[in-house]
Amino acid sequence: MQRLDLDPAGIGLDHLVLAARPNRAIDDIVATLKVLAKASNRDDDGNDGEGKADEQKKDRSKAGKGKSSSKETPRFDVTLPEPTETDVAMEAAPIRSRTVPRVETLAGYGEAQDWAMDLKADLELWQQEKLAWSDTSSRLLLHGPPGTGKTTFARALCNTLNIPMIATSVGRWLEPGYLGDVLQLLSAAFDAARANAPSILFIDEIDNIGRRGGTGANSDYWNSLVNRMLEILDGAARLEGVVVLGATNIPDGIDRALPRSGRLERQIELRLPDTDALTGILRFHLGSDADEVIRSRPAPALTDEEPSSSPAPGSSNAAAASKAARPAQRPPQGGPI
Repeated sequence: MQRLDLDPAGIGLDHLVLAARPNRAIDDIVATLKVLAKASNRDDDGNDGEGKADEQKKDRSKAGKGKSSSKETPRFDVTLPEPTETDVAMEAAPIRSRTVPRVETLAGYGEAQDWAMDLKADLELWQQEKLAWSDTSSRLLLHGPPGTGKTTFARALCNTLNIPMIATSVGRWLEPGYLGDVLQLLSAAFDAARANAPSILFIDEIDNIGRRGGTGANSDYWNSLVNRMLEILDGAARLEGVVVLGATNIPDGIDRALPRSGRLERQIELRLPDTDALTGILRFHLGSDADEVIRSRPAPALTDEEPSSSPAPGSSNAAAASKAARPAQRPPQGGPI
């Protein structure tokens, strides 16, 4: 049996889910696990941490800054594309009771939906080596008030493009507090996305990345964090095959350098749904029950002031409309009421 030159100490369940994908050779799985394990064992400066664990523990003990558990617990979630109803039927498994969310079937996304469908076409051309990754529109900043479906859009995009999604948030990166830990988690998320390209890296609450130029005591902290993000986004060749999707409720809170060309260069605002969008959303969630729900709605209550708009049995619509348009007859002046 071939020996696998792989240290399992830095490998977690999320790593296995990312690496062991269908139809992937064992050598490719091991190579991916090595990349993920290496990303999880970076030191505070982003360098490889192999052989330095004891030294780092001593240094942190002296400084009184205990290391967080970021190495053992990656601060990102792995979402794999959901199978279509046809795929499920082919596997002789029960068909899902709900419709799989896909961008093309969602309502109310407008410009974001157009962007996603263009990206799907570009991704197919890129996979056929007919289009350079730099010519694709693979970076998007979604912004809008809470409840407009930014996270739902990300899940649907994963299914539409049929590629895995690495979902994280700046808030999760900031949980350890210490700058070295935060930078490590930021880099690890991008490393995981690169190791499984083509993939989507969804970064929620991206406004928490902060802005540079402050004068407070913590200005160096936020400057370093934004600079690391810019450094990674500027490495276009290193991010080939990675769709970067940022989401925020507060676009004005983001450093102005992030939405510039070559970074999160496309920005789309999601607004609260109008009546047509709400109808589409309800139909999506109700599925085949939508028409039955509409048919079962109660009839409007009639009042003396509101004649029925429905024609009486045996009468024509024109006659009913004429009757409804006639003013109510009043008793003769001075006669009995």
